[in-house]
Amino acid sequence: MPLVRKAPRGAIVVRAVAFGDPDGSVWAAGLDAGAPALIAGGGSEPITAAIDWRDDGPEWVLSGGAVALTVTPVPEPKPRPDGVGDGDGDGDGDGDGDGDGDGSPPVSAKAALEPAWAGRQELCRVTGTLAGGEIDCVGVRTELQQIRAGDVGSVRGFSGWVTGDQAVTLLALRSGSEAHHEQDLVAATVFDPDGWMASIDPRLSTTYDGDGDPTRATLELWISDGEHEFPRRAAGEAAGPAVTLAGDGARLAVLPLRYHSRGSDGAGIYLLASF
Repeated sequence: MPLVRKAPRGAIVVRAVAFGDPDGSVWAAGLDAGAPALIAGGGSEPITAAIDWRDDGPEWVLSGGAVALTVTPVPEPKPRPDGVGDGDGDGDGDGDGDGDGDGSPPVSAKAALEPAWAGRQELCRVTGTLAGGEIDCVGVRTELQQIRAGDVGSVRGFSGWVTGDQAVTLLALRSGSEAHHEQDLVAATVFDPDGWMASIDPRLSTTYDGDGDPTRATLELWISDGEHEFPRRAAGEAAGPAVTLAGDGARLAVLPLRYHSRGSDGAGIYLLASF
């Protein structure tokens, strides 16, 4: 099954969503780089499905096979009067990131056009059914615009959540002509109850097993708060085996994670796609 269609010249939109329960009992991630697909786990059997991904105003509607879901954005909280971010840089993760790309900080988590990425990253709720079972989960979603058609060679994503209003997400796109991370397009956002903060310098470090599947990842997300900059760190390690979907030279793998940040534990996913 192709995960990316050969698109005509021009720009495309790349979308990703990750969601689950903080206890790890349900987890899932979907990617739309031209031919949408979703992988979910936590039940008796994992779900791998090609899906229809419809942008229905503010909501996304994902359907097909055992999947019937609605992705609804959560309103962004108003910034605190004393400014966003506490600047303490606390968190798990070793901070030894390989510097996989640069982000650019808008006032909110919606990116401006001129820096590194254009689009949006939002906290959301995902409701509906997976294999007939009803779900209502915290989620994070990314939409990257103005991506050159045919120029997505691989995608990496890290998302983690502790509560319904405390999460993090990162999505990195690499051209098929690039072998190293320096030219990656990377978007990352921290979601806190007091506000959402886009990272000006997101760094993702990943450990892989012998088969090339991720087993552990650390984040170091640099946040700008006026004249000050501070890191927010997080880490995740495998909570189970990766689930894969492959076909026509493309491969999508999603790994469930035990997630740690700033002394709190939750769950998350690592997404890895190659085309």
